[in-house]
Amino acid sequence: MINEFDQATLIQARKRLVERDCELQASDFTSVVSLVHQDGSTFLFARAVFERVESWLLVWTEHTGYFKFHMDDLKHYRSWES
Repeated sequence: MINEFDQATLIQARKRLVERDCELQASDFTSVVSLVHQDGSTFLFARAVFERVESWLLVWTEHTGYFKFHMDDLKHYRSWES
């Protein structure tokens, strides 16, 4: 369950997702972002951009839109240039 602080930062995160989505250009998507959830599920985003906003990790991809993940749900994440 999301606490009040996380609820407020979720609003910030959603706002940032939409703002940055409008700003990004094709040439900005130069990283690979790897996420591992606490349950072992993994995500690998090629040609992506990420940013941390408070307790949220935001990921934008070149062709499949954007995603948000709460940091408590992640075991770890990393990024490298593609």
